[in-house]
Formats: sequence, structure tokens, C-alpha cells
Amino acid sequence: MLKKFVGKEIVKILKLYVPAQNPTGNSMLNPIMGQAGLNSAEFIKKFNEISKNFKQNVVLKVQIYVFSDKTFEVIV
Repeated sequence: MLKKFVGKEIVKILKLYVPAQNPTGNSMLNPIMGQAGLNSAEFIKKFNEISKNFKQNVVLKVQIYVFSDKTFEVIV
């Protein structure tokens, strides 16, 4: 629908500002992830792995590419 990314069709791009090493399951991310059809726990795991090299609570601009097969890629 939107573009192709690594051979997959992107159906949605989410742009968020998230504090490094800090998102939790109780955060405001749950409704956003739910509307996009994504598992918020999986996003938090990926994001925390990516953001571990930043100081805690530094706000990072994040883009989440959601693919037609409901997988996603996180870009900081």
C-alpha cells in the first residue's frame, strides 16, 4: 500500500517519541500498538535492545514500519 521495504509491503508507518530504555507494558504504547495490530511486549523488547546504548529517559524519535504480515521494523 505505502511502499516496499526489504521486499515486504508496508501498510502503516508509526512515528513516535519514546524515552530510551523506559517503555513498559503499562505505558501509552499499548493503545497505539493495539490499533496497529502489533504486540506491545514484542515492541518493548526490540526497542529496549536498540535503546540500551542511549542514556536512560533520553527521548528518541522512533519510526515503526508495519508490514502486511503484521511483522514490524523499528528504526531509531
